Amino acid sequence: MRVALALIATMLSLAGIYGMLGVHVIAVFQLLIYVGAVMVFMVS
Repeated sequence: MRVALALIATMLSLAGIYGMLGVHVIAVFQLLIYVGAVMVFMVS
């Protein structure tokens, strides 16, 4: 469980970096696809 939360934090940080670089499309995809997938695995 802690590893999944760490992975979510890492992906959120990466999306933040993409957002600061101005690549907002990749940041949104990062959030929707990867963070969403990890959350689904945590719930099930």
